[in-house]
Amino acid sequence: AWIAAGAAGALGVWLRMGVLSAAETRGLASGEVALAAVNLVGCFAIGVLATRLGQGPWRAIVVVGLLGALTTYSSFAWMLV
Repeated sequence: AWIAAGAAGALGVWLRMGVLSAAETRGLASGEVALAAVNLVGCFAIGVLATRLGQGPWRAIVVVGLLGALTTYSSFAWMLV
């Protein structure tokens, strides 16, 4: 499960960067606004899925790996500085 969580984390980072890049390229939102939107959606998904997935390996893969990497606060803090 740990290797799968790491792979899901890599996917989460790739998704975050893809959304940010697409939003800036298309002029939909600045990087900070797009990142805040990604964080809000990801945190909502964490809240919903953490209760539905139970304590099994899928929780580590999806919540910790994928959504944890997607919603990393350090990216938001770095963009605001």
